[in-house]
Amino acid sequence: MRPPCGEKCCLKCSIKLNSTTRQNFFDAFWGLGDLQRQREYIVRHTHEIKPKYRYTSTKNYRSLNTAFYFEENNSRIRVCKNFFKATLDLGDQAIKTALMKKSEARFIEGEQRGKHKNYPTVDPAVEESVVQFINSIPRVESHYLRAQTTREYIQSERSFANIYQDYKYLRQANNWPFASESTFQRIFNVQFNIGLFSPKKYLCDLCESYKNASEEKKLKLQQDYEQLLLEKDLARSEKKKDKKESDAIVVVYDLQAVMQILKEQVSLFFYKSRINCFNFTISDLHAKNVDCFFWDETKGKRGAVEIGSCDLAFIEMHLNNRPSGDIDLIFYSDNCCGQQKNKYLLSAYAYAVCNMRVKSITHKFLIRGHSQNEGDNVHSVIEKQVKRHIKSGPIYMPLQYITLILSAKKSGPAYKVHEMTHDRFYDLKALQEAWGTNFNMDEDKKQVKWHDIKMLKVEKDSPMVFFIKHLLQKPNSKNVG
Repeated sequence: MRPPCGEKCCLKCSIKLNSTTRQNFFDAFWGLGDLQRQREYIVRHTHEIKPKYRYTSTKNYRSLNTAFYFEENNSRIRVCKNFFKATLDLGDQAIKTALMKKSEARFIEGEQRGKHKNYPTVDPAVEESVVQFINSIPRVESHYLRAQTTREYIQSERSFANIYQDYKYLRQANNWPFASESTFQRIFNVQFNIGLFSPKKYLCDLCESYKNASEEKKLKLQQDYEQLLLEKDLARSEKKKDKKESDAIVVVYDLQAVMQILKEQVSLFFYKSRINCFNFTISDLHAKNVDCFFWDETKGKRGAVEIGSCDLAFIEMHLNNRPSGDIDLIFYSDNCCGQQKNKYLLSAYAYAVCNMRVKSITHKFLIRGHSQNEGDNVHSVIEKQVKRHIKSGPIYMPLQYITLILSAKKSGPAYKVHEMTHDRFYDLKALQEAWGTNFNMDEDKKQVKWHDIKMLKVEKDSPMVFFIKHLLQKPNSKNVG
């Protein structure tokens, strides 16, 4: 709202209406929130006045004057135009447009902007060419969020601008019409749920929320945040303690991000169908050895069945190296329920303690978003070796990845690679059904919340029961069976 007219105003508007009343009119006008209704307000509070005198000697007759009013207590109070504009914070053009759109019956013509039919159109065949081109780009699933989202990803080897240029070049080479970059981008964003995949550090949701929260929000998150930091430190100290003091075999395992073939630096191959390859690494913290279990999507997927089968294969190899005596195992991994924290993997552990020379298996889970471990270093070394290789030539076959993994480490023992074939994957789902229990109730007859489990343990003396902890600092565990 602007200052009113001065004291010299012949209508004495400032005396008729005080600043509080003007503010109420201003709030009411802008509270309408609709351009059509605001124009109707302007027309309702104006009135045309016919000039008292007209001079016939001139070619241009005086036009009708416009009087401006405000309504208060069911009475109309006339004000000058400057006072009217200042109170509603309007300009001359807004009033002129509203009066111009007024009909004889004092109805306002509807908004016509954008309602013409003269829009630029895109040939449906050209739009279809964009859709077909985008569909030809191979997809890759998110490493962490594939269970929570249907969003697809494409490798970030090519930027969006590069992808459009490849599309444009393909159409021009065949003398075919092509879509503009804006049209290509609109179809890419609206008709597809696709993102450019860029591997990055996995951040903790709670830590990021706390870091970006207001002071008031931080107070609400403070308790959960402090508990998370405590659990993070406890998980890391547990791993450090087991690494130094435990007589058990202590290992960390993790599934590396998807490795694809064809993999190269040539843009032509970017649009070819690709095969996903998986590398599951198990790092022995005592012996400093790394075992890599490698397979491609024609042999298996990357769920609990494949992870559990690799665990059993690892246990069998250790037992073969130890001709006698039972062993204790301690596994560390991230917190992915779909791969590491479920009844199928638990059935594999129970099978191991019942049928192998395994005394106990303890699985401790690192805190989500803070699961950095020795496996990350292994994956980094392998990825660097792959990047060095593709500078000299593409990767056409899974066997090439195996060769690169074997040669990735430049000092110390080389990584061992075990190629997993279809017949080496156990049917853990059938094993769990044969076991006859879902492990879903604890000793207090409460539902087991798998997501909250921080540690689980299976022992040879009681294979039908496993022990869990929801907090690592608690000395006692609960029985589930």
